Amino acid sequence: MIILASDYHIGKVLRSHTTENSRTRLQEAILNSAMKVVEQKAEDDVLLCCGDLVDKYKNPEPVVRDALKVASGHDLVLSGNHDIRNREDSFGTLDLIKEVLGDSVWCSPSISKPCSHCAITPKGTVIVGVPHHASQELFEQALGLSIAHLKETRKEQPEGKAILLLHCNYEMPWEAADSTLNLTEDLAGQLLESGFDYIFMGHEHAPAKHFDGRLVILGNTHPTGFGDITDKFFYTLNEETGELEQHPIWTKKNGSGAGLKGYAKVDVSKGDEALLEAAKTSEFVEVVGEVRAEDLSKYNKMLSDAWKQGKYTYAIRSNIEVVRQDMEKKVNIQSMASLPKVIESELTGEMKDLFLSMLKEVEVGHE
Repeated sequence: MIILASDYHIGKVLRSHTTENSRTRLQEAILNSAMKVVEQKAEDDVLLCCGDLVDKYKNPEPVVRDALKVASGHDLVLSGNHDIRNREDSFGTLDLIKEVLGDSVWCSPSISKPCSHCAITPKGTVIVGVPHHASQELFEQALGLSIAHLKETRKEQPEGKAILLLHCNYEMPWEAADSTLNLTEDLAGQLLESGFDYIFMGHEHAPAKHFDGRLVILGNTHPTGFGDITDKFFYTLNEETGELEQHPIWTKKNGSGAGLKGYAKVDVSKGDEALLEAAKTSEFVEVVGEVRAEDLSKYNKMLSDAWKQGKYTYAIRSNIEVVRQDMEKKVNIQSMASLPKVIESELTGEMKDLFLSMLKEVEVGHE
């Protein structure tokens, strides 16, 4: 059995909509999801990661330790755009892990030359991988090399499945840049016609399938923020039958499986109790609806109380509209960092003094 996953982003630090404690909880949850994948591996299985083992190119020692622990459980780790820097003389976390694990980490030996890697599993599946490259041009040249690699390998391994591992966008040419590469539908079709049974892709965090399930965007294994709140999976490929299965590892409905919801959206009109309940029972909480300007201080306190209840919460995002008394102006609040300034600008006199006093108490309580 071949097990596939991608985009673990070990060491991710989510700054917005979080507290210091909740950021730590999220880092731990991201690591735990990666380790859940590693724990699926039986003795005869082959475990593959399609890029972005870590969230940043260079990391503090505890993150390096965690990333090495995850990578050590894999048979192959492909480099992604978060893993490498486009400088020849640079040396980061994945480079260090490659020094330890050797050929099981697939990177580009040179940022100025295209490359692809190839391996054959004990059961005869040909695995070709194209790591992240410094430019779209080099990436497309490497795709050509991957086809040549497959043809050459077929001379010694004519039977068995063949899979291609990539780390790039799919059909998003406007995003092709040094940090993101793009695979077009036409190129994907050529690769599949050349003999690959499956293409497995990392980089995009929302899982998807194309070409009748032969091109699989794996997605990441745990949300890194509100921008990628989708169900998360790892995959298994039966080398004998070619059957591909999708296995849930995190869902919006059940979160990490600890009796919590993964995601909850709360309308502020439902009142304090609804938000407090969501904070108690959900990992990611989004607050929506309208708040009158004169009620902003009350709303701010409600968010503070929610954080006190959210012992398992990773992030609470305020996505409300502030309505002035004259109803002529609405202000969209998408960042907790901007909320105090908006409230202060809307208040005068004693109400303003009261708000500033409450804000000071809240800040002291969070220290």
